[in-house]
Amino acid sequence: MTALAASFSAIRVRLATTQHLTHPKAAVRNRRAIQRSLVGPVLYGIGTVTSLWSAQAAFVLYAAVPVFFTLSRRTSNPPSS
Repeated sequence: MTALAASFSAIRVRLATTQHLTHPKAAVRNRRAIQRSLVGPVLYGIGTVTSLWSAQAAFVLYAAVPVFFTLSRRTSNPPSS
């Protein structure tokens, strides 16, 4: 899960840093998306290390990732056109 989340974050960074792949007005949204996408690899990595000591704590961390993305998506402002 850590590698998968990290690869999605790498794709977002690549798209945001390559000028001809994104619209110039999307810079702010891309920056925010990159910040949000880095939460996954960090929590999955912490969960992997935590699993060496406590399976229950690792489970909580792994479950926190989809909950974070679900709740933050609902509370974020809708993109303006």
